[in-house]
Amino acid sequence: MWGQVLFLAGGHFLSAASLTVANKRAFDAFPHIAVLTIFQFALTTTVAWSIGQFGMAEVDAFSLSKARQILPGCLVFFTTTFAGQNILTLGGVELFIVVRSAAPLLTFFGEYVFLDGPRPTARSVAPLALMIAGSMLYVGDQAANVLASTQVRMWCAIFLTLMPLDALVIKKIVTDVPFTPWGLVFYNNLLATLVNMIPLLLMGELHGNAVSKLAFPAVALPVLLTCFLAVCISFFSLNVRKAVTAAAFMVLGVMNKFFTLVLNAVWLNQSGGLIPTVGLVGVILGG
Repeated sequence: MWGQVLFLAGGHFLSAASLTVANKRAFDAFPHIAVLTIFQFALTTTVAWSIGQFGMAEVDAFSLSKARQILPGCLVFFTTTFAGQNILTLGGVELFIVVRSAAPLLTFFGEYVFLDGPRPTARSVAPLALMIAGSMLYVGDQAANVLASTQVRMWCAIFLTLMPLDALVIKKIVTDVPFTPWGLVFYNNLLATLVNMIPLLLMGELHGNAVSKLAFPAVALPVLLTCFLAVCISFFSLNVRKAVTAAAFMVLGVMNKFFTLVLNAVWLNQSGGLIPTVGLVGVILGG
């Protein structure tokens, strides 16, 4: 049991940390959020379906009844993912980490109220409050830059509102609805692909100019890397949710950002300075 949990948690740690930075790199080369997002969802759906078709693992066959059961979680999952992609594009990796770090405390109380989770205590709340304090330190230093953009504020508010809901709804679904590990990946990403068609059409990103950019290796390689990592994080994150509480999953998602900071500094050569870094360290220590 513990071996499986560590395997899923470790896989989630590495794939989530890497995907955050890879997405930012891909957006710099291919600034089409809806197109990149649907590529990730569609490829993950195809991989999960193919694994079942070739008998590599059991994958639940599609049924409308199961689709209806998982649809609420899929809608929240898609909207949260899309908001996160916009935060990465507009605010950068460090801002995404800070907003993401504020979610566990809200999730912790939500799990206690709605999912019969553990009762909050001073000992359990204090580290999560430290994460919020670290976030405030970062935002306080960067307030002029962050608050200057209405779009940034809007996407941060959407993400912070929906991320705890995402954790609670999906935890409820993976606990109550029987899915094989790859079946859960297949259903979630198939429905997310269909939902993503709406912003894809509304944003007008599906045109020849966007697709033609993929002919250049400097664009295609970062995009392909994010698609590969999307398959990994979909499998690990959806299945580790079965094994841990919603709040623990949120904290795990923050802890992998320590590795994200290293990748961000080395790969993208981005750093927010001393005070923001101290704030982010406080966030990570709280986790």
